[in-house]
Amino acid sequence: MLDEDLWKLAHQLVAKHGVRATSFANHQALKAEHDGAKDLSDAWRAIAAATVEILRSEPSDEEIAHSSSSRAGGEDEETPR
Repeated sequence: MLDEDLWKLAHQLVAKHGVRATSFANHQALKAEHDGAKDLSDAWRAIAAATVEILRSEPSDEEIAHSSSSRAGGEDEETPR
């Protein structure tokens, strides 16, 4: 599997499953391993690792809401007192 394809699939999983994308990919890896498909299992594990990186880099809904509320008139943390 090409690295570009791996990341594309990981992004699609995150878009579809959100924070559960990594669990989904790990589950697929376990199923493939159980079926004796080591290459497929390895690919799913790589996709799972990519979903972790994607989720780590994207702000959560709570972070977005907090950021929006502080810009909308909340106290600015960078303002000196």
